[in-house]
Amino acid sequence: MTVVKWLLDSDPSIRWQVMRDLTDEPEGVVAAERSRVAHEGWRARLLALQAPNGQWGESTYLREWTSTAWTLSLLREMGLDPESQPARRAVGLVRDNSRWEHDDEPFFSGEVEPCINGLAVALGA
Repeated sequence: MTVVKWLLDSDPSIRWQVMRDLTDEPEGVVAAERSRVAHEGWRARLLALQAPNGQWGESTYLREWTSTAWTLSLLREMGLDPESQPARRAVGLVRDNSRWEHDDEPFFSGEVEPCINGLAVALGA
């Protein structure tokens, strides 16, 4: 088995990026594969773990890699389509409910630390 075949035999969040970067698949085929990730595999599991108040890991930022900011970042890196209904729902819950621990500001209003603000801007985009 080749490395590309091995990568293609994995989660949709990996598969669409392999198709985009390492194969000659048409753009429409790659887009169709990417659209699966909001409903299947690792990303779908992460989305399902979001609490009704919009949080992941009972924290906005302080619990690294399990908090809301870091989970949203992971979803973004995995290629969750920002126009998809699951993405819009997840971000809407964060927008409406999540507040920064340091100063209790709403998530997309920003935080006091510049690199955290950069993360919030990237996630909001």
